[in-house]
Amino acid sequence: MRQNLMAALLLVSLAGCNGKATEAKISDLESRNADLSQRLAKTESRLDEAEKKLVQHEQAMQVLNDRLKTAETAVDKLAYGSAPH
Repeated sequence: MRQNLMAALLLVSLAGCNGKATEAKISDLESRNADLSQRLAKTESRLDEAEKKLVQHEQAMQVLNDRLKTAETAVDKLAYGSAPH
């Protein structure tokens, strides 16, 4: 009986240690998850900023492209308008 009691206490003790190790692992995983979530949020914020800048640059390029076409049209009109017929 005493041996059974000692074995039971040993098992409870081991289970308790294992439980604490599991709790530590869970705590570590929760900490890592929080860190990764924060880093992901920062990365998404940077991505949003980069996408806004990209849209602004694309709009600026479109304006420049339109101006170039207008200038080319004006040059073509001058070149063909002044050419002898």
